[in-house]
Amino acid sequence: MKKPLIITLAILVVVGISYGLYAYQFDADLKPDDEQTIIALGDSLTYGLGDEEEQGYVGQLQKKLNQQSRYTYTIRNFGIPGQESSDLLDQLKSIEVNETFNEADWVIVYIGTNDLRSATGGNFLTISTEAIAQKKQLYTNNMEEILSAIRKFNPSVPIITVGLYNPFQQSDQLNDVVSDWDESVKSITEQHENAHFIPTNDLYQDKEKEDYFSDALHLNQKGYEMIADRIGRYMAEELDKQ
Repeated sequence: MKKPLIITLAILVVVGISYGLYAYQFDADLKPDDEQTIIALGDSLTYGLGDEEEQGYVGQLQKKLNQQSRYTYTIRNFGIPGQESSDLLDQLKSIEVNETFNEADWVIVYIGTNDLRSATGGNFLTISTEAIAQKKQLYTNNMEEILSAIRKFNPSVPIITVGLYNPFQQSDQLNDVVSDWDESVKSITEQHENAHFIPTNDLYQDKEKEDYFSDALHLNQKGYEMIADRIGRYMAEELDKQ
């Protein structure tokens, strides 16, 4: 009678240890509740080109959030200089980006500046109604596909889309184009659940360009900080609701 009992107990011990090791490994793969991962998608403005400290809005946002929030934030920066919305769609097919969405707590999409540059003769100053209309149609279609693709990867992750800014504020025509494109992206964003549009064009109006820009297009540290502040305030408000 004792031998079968001993064998049974031994089996239970082995099973218990095996389950414990599995559970430990499973828990080790999970993020702690106080860690948040942000995915940043975009072009050179997401990459941070022009910031003398090489942080851009992404690095500054991470720093601010970690200083002010109860969470510890990690931002995966997938910004690629020169990228247009069509390129971002292709980038979403890459294994590295695709797999990262599973662990994302936030996704930021800041794309369209190079689409706009392409639509305005490569210099933002050649305003052709036909060329702008054609490029806008492609851009807005791509934005819808980008947001839908993100939703497919992660159905519940909060998405932030960031609006464009006019690097030549003296051009009223370009301001009108930026406003029109922003309104379209805002409308597309609002059609997706748990998605929010954040404008940027007003941040640099009536300001001395040399104080906020590193060149004709790209921002400097001070300019990027304004975007980081606006995104950070929105995220803080959303977290306070939880």
